Amino acid sequence: MKLAYICETNATSSNCPTAAPKNVFTCDSGWTYFSVTNACYKVHVENLSWTDAQQVCVNEVSNLTSIHSEDENQFIIKITRTGMNVHDLGEPWIGLSSLESDVSYTWVDGTQVDYTNWGPNRPVVPYSGFPVCYISSDYLIEEPDLDGHWKTLRSFDGVRATEELYYPIIDIIKQDLNITSKQVNVRNKLEKMRKL
Repeated sequence: MKLAYICETNATSSNCPTAAPKNVFTCDSGWTYFSVTNACYKVHVENLSWTDAQQVCVNEVSNLTSIHSEDENQFIIKITRTGMNVHDLGEPWIGLSSLESDVSYTWVDGTQVDYTNWGPNRPVVPYSGFPVCYISSDYLIEEPDLDGHWKTLRSFDGVRATEELYYPIIDIIKQDLNITSKQVNVRNKLEKMRKL
C-alpha cells in the first residue's frame, strides 16, 4: 500500500501586459496554487516516515506544509481527499513537530505557530520519541469530533506506530511564493543539478 504526503513551495510571478501591471502567480506542473496563502502545494503518494517525507520536500526546495489559518487547513483537507476513495483516504503529515523533551511545537519551515487546530484533549505528549503531527480523518473510525483536527504521534524518526496506521499517510509539500530573486536562482540551480 502506497502512502501520500504534500509539500508546499513558492509560486513564480510574471508581469502581465495589462494597463496596470500586476503579478500573476503560477505553480510548476503537479502543484496546486492557493491564493489565500500565495503558495503552491503538491500531494505525493508514498509510504514514507515524517522525516523521509520532509527530506523529499527539501529535495524539491520546499517543506512539509505549515498551516496558518482555518482556510488553509480546509484547503489542505480538500486537496488531500480529492480523487481518493474512502479506503485510500489518508491522514496527512504536516510540518509541525516538537523536540523530545519539549512541549512547544515549531513549524519545520521556521514560520511562527500562529494557528492551531488541535483535536479534543490534544496535543498529547508522547512518553518517548519526538512528537510529529498529522491531520486526523477519524470520521472513518467513528470519531467525527476529530476529523480535520490535528493529532500527535509518538515517533521514532517520524515513523508511525503500527497501531496508529489505519489509513495511508498524505504528506503535504508547500512552497511559499513570496521568495526573493536570489532564492529563485538557488532553486533553479538545484533543479538543473537534479536533472543532470
